[in-house]
Amino acid sequence: MTVETAVILLLVIVILLVVQSIRKNKKSAALSSDVVAPPTQVVLPTTVPNFEPKPQDDIMEPAISDEPVPSLNIEEEDPDIENIEPEFTVKEDEVKLTAEQLVAEYGRYDPQLDLSSYRYPPLEILNTEIFPQSLTNDELETQKHRLTAMFESCHIAVKDITATVGPRSTLYEVIPALGVRIAQIKQLENDLVLTLSVSGTKVIGHLPGKGTVGIEVPHRKPSIVSIYSVLNSSDFKATKMELPIVLGVTIFNNVYIADLVNLPHLLISGATGQGKSVAINSLLLSLLYKKHPSELKFILIDVNSLELYLYRTIERHFLAKIPNGDAIITNAHKVAPTVSSLIVELEERYNLLKHAQVRNIKEYNKKFKDRKLIPTEGNRYLPYFVIVIDEFSELVSENEHSLEMLISKLAQQGRPVGIHLIISTQYAANNIITGGLKANFPARMAFKVSSSSDSTAILDQAGAERLGGAGDVLFGDGVNLIHLQSPFVSTAEVKNVTDILKTSAVILLHFYYQMSQT
Repeated sequence: MTVETAVILLLVIVILLVVQSIRKNKKSAALSSDVVAPPTQVVLPTTVPNFEPKPQDDIMEPAISDEPVPSLNIEEEDPDIENIEPEFTVKEDEVKLTAEQLVAEYGRYDPQLDLSSYRYPPLEILNTEIFPQSLTNDELETQKHRLTAMFESCHIAVKDITATVGPRSTLYEVIPALGVRIAQIKQLENDLVLTLSVSGTKVIGHLPGKGTVGIEVPHRKPSIVSIYSVLNSSDFKATKMELPIVLGVTIFNNVYIADLVNLPHLLISGATGQGKSVAINSLLLSLLYKKHPSELKFILIDVNSLELYLYRTIERHFLAKIPNGDAIITNAHKVAPTVSSLIVELEERYNLLKHAQVRNIKEYNKKFKDRKLIPTEGNRYLPYFVIVIDEFSELVSENEHSLEMLISKLAQQGRPVGIHLIISTQYAANNIITGGLKANFPARMAFKVSSSSDSTAILDQAGAERLGGAGDVLFGDGVNLIHLQSPFVSTAEVKNVTDILKTSAVILLHFYYQMSQT
């Protein structure tokens, strides 16, 4: 090797060493400037890793497998997601368990405990006089002989005649012989008036459930049905109705009781002095003798300030009103604001029923008594509301035409939430008892009216013009028409009841029920 060749190799070696040194410096500078990398990555390994191949059995499985990667979409992950119960059912179970514990510890909620000192009015404060029948046994036998003689003269064979004496009329049940038609007996209706010497004799026709023909003969002097006799009856004492109201006594001397919850509203009409106001008093007393103040509230509207003013003394117990309002509404211009407040109450009750997932006030109150509804969430026990309007025709005449729309809304939607109406009117004209109003009041009471057109306006059929007056009434529930004698209630009896309730008001001054004012 020549000197020149050695020099060239030496230069090449020097150049390679310089290049290698430059590369090491650049790499070290890059590692030191990388602040993101963890410190363990800065320290280089001093030993060379062992890459000796391992046996096939020891090789780890790859991270990627043939199974599908789990998805974040819950619906794709679990195809049975539809069977999962919603969250509110879990909460309902928790509430149910808590309610069961509360009932086990404290018992069911009793709204009457808020007024535990309240006492129902005794029946002894009413007139306990028993009025005798106006028809004697001798008169009854005389009329039966006259009927038999008339049938024989008309060649109508009858097997037997039985009589049932009612408060206002006597019902003769005629059992016709085989082959006798009912039409033959009905044709004798005018002759019966002459034979029995009484006006208003009526052939009812076939009595349902019996093989007899009914002939109704009015008494010359009707008997008085006292409010004491009907409230003291076993039927009224044993009834389990929510809002029982006594409408009267039937011709069979049975006390006729209706549930205002099922009616659900009542329209009363008749001429002046025929018994409308007395009937309203009997309805109110029926409820006062059956319901606790925590279960029932009245809203009384009397623009005449005469018929319902005696009830002002039970304001602390049974009357609901708007703030700073009168116990008995006598100003016609204050009726619409009061009814508007009832609309607000109605809408609030609908919201309560909706959140409680029930259909009516009875189910809601049962759930509340079982402590399944929490009061801190706005739930409360709901009393029934009964709105009584006396002389509705005068409200219409006071240019309160918008009142009919409000009352129609209450009548349409009030039943599920426990709001019921009793409306009385003297005039049964079509501009007062309109078709829209009648559609929401299937239950109607018609006292004696002056013409058949007035009877048709209230009952959709004639018949009320033939009534005898003084409590003689026809009641229609939308299906049947029933002849009743309304019970008599004197002013003194109403005052006795309200005075008894007033004595407890000194202790129970806190018990108001005020409605929200719009």
